Amino acid sequence: AASDVYKRQGEEYLKKVWTNATQYLNYYLSLSNDRFLQSQNDCIRQIMIMQSVCDVAGMVSPQLQKSYEKQLNALYTLYRGRGGSMPQGNQ
Repeated sequence: AASDVYKRQGEEYLKKVWTNATQYLNYYLSLSNDRFLQSQNDCIRQIMIMQSVCDVAGMVSPQLQKSYEKQLNALYTLYRGRGGSMPQGNQ
């Protein structure tokens, strides 16, 4: 059925966006402290992209959404552990 094809394509696109955002966030998290702190806006952008992917993944695959949420929570914990903060109102 066409809906299965669209679901598969949607999942494929989500995985690509997720992988890209994860790679960027991991890169920023690997930087020295000064460079990491200068990259906070970039980190926040990737975290927000990943949060959006989690939300959309729920429409495609609840299992995928759970997996992404677990990964995002782990990365967010690392981000906060490095001294990263979110804009006021988003905590």
